[in-house]
Amino acid sequence: MKPFAERLYAEISRQELTIDKLAKKSGVSTWTILSWMKDGKTPRVDNAVAVAMVLNTTCEYLVTGEDSKL
Repeated sequence: MKPFAERLYAEISRQELTIDKLAKKSGVSTWTILSWMKDGKTPRVDNAVAVAMVLNTTCEYLVTGEDSKL
């Protein structure tokens, strides 16, 4: 699994969400989220932002594992 997919899976698990619930809350299809996790596909920025917002995290964290301090 690629780092983005690993962090996404960890956040989904930590928050006790299902992929279907994440999809409904974010407006991103279940198939799209599964393709990120299983096929290692790269998310579009708008979809990554929507998912990160639902997970109360940032795209930067999902992609790099770090959050910048501004």
